[in-house]
Amino acid sequence: MPEIIDSCGRKIDYFRISVTDRCNLRCVYCMPAGGISSSPRAEMLSFEEIERVVRVAAADGITRVRITGGEPLVRKHVEVLVKQLARIRAIQDIAMTTNGTLLKQHAGSLKAAGLNRINISLDTLDPVRYRKITRMGSLDDVFDGMHAAVKAGFPPIKLNTLMLEGLGRREIRSFLLLSLEHGVHVRFLEYMPVGNETFSFRNRAADARGTIMEEASAIGTYDEAQVYGNGTSVDYRFKGGKGTFGLVSPMTGKFCAKCNRLRLTSAGLIKICLHSNITFDLKARLRGGASDGEISALIREAVARKPASHELDRQPINRSDFLMCQVGG
Repeated sequence: MPEIIDSCGRKIDYFRISVTDRCNLRCVYCMPAGGISSSPRAEMLSFEEIERVVRVAAADGITRVRITGGEPLVRKHVEVLVKQLARIRAIQDIAMTTNGTLLKQHAGSLKAAGLNRINISLDTLDPVRYRKITRMGSLDDVFDGMHAAVKAGFPPIKLNTLMLEGLGRREIRSFLLLSLEHGVHVRFLEYMPVGNETFSFRNRAADARGTIMEEASAIGTYDEAQVYGNGTSVDYRFKGGKGTFGLVSPMTGKFCAKCNRLRLTSAGLIKICLHSNITFDLKARLRGGASDGEISALIREAVARKPASHELDRQPINRSDFLMCQVGG
């Protein structure tokens, strides 16, 4: 089977694809309150262009795809793209990261189209705090989306929960109990400074990790667990638990040595690392008449330029030219 190996010996088999930089929320760490100047529709890759890129990449060794945004469900007819990607035989897994607010309307059609898994970004279970973080969202919409996903037959939902200031002991316990009682996979994530100069954040991840493990011990016994797709997290399962909880530590527990991914922005740029400003203009090649072989060569050139690790732990931080909403995390 073909493989794409970078200069550090890492096998690259995972493509994160942003289908839009638009979003129906304005989360404080992701997007300015007034939004951004989104790319014109004509400047975004079409579904046919994305399908072609994935088909070429799959022939070279890409086996997993994640659809992101912005918020991917604001892209009209995104189910059509899922169906196109599901037809590519070498693609073994298609996942989506969403804020969940529109999932109630789309869960059934996404499942029918061939989507395998869903991650929901959810930083709080408190309706007031949720409104403060998202600036305009409703927690009820997220819960409705989760229920719709379960009803549609998706495997246990993964929740991505940023360890933001204000994530207190009581709320941590509530997230942990979700993993114990409801089969949800909860992942507590360290915040990574990506492009948003207006967001003030004090990294309290070490304190939060300690509190998470203290609360877990108070709930019951747990052991390390393996969860499909969680290559970057350390996961645990309570004895008798239906789901898992885990920690993702890109800052204090660098896992760059295990990185297996490339990113494609909605505007058609390949990003070799979330925190690198080096990009490769794939859209120009696609619309300039490039052959599949030339597309493959550009993807391999991008892989060859992947850095050994990010440098966010150095000061001063070299911030990305992209906001998180433009690269999909």
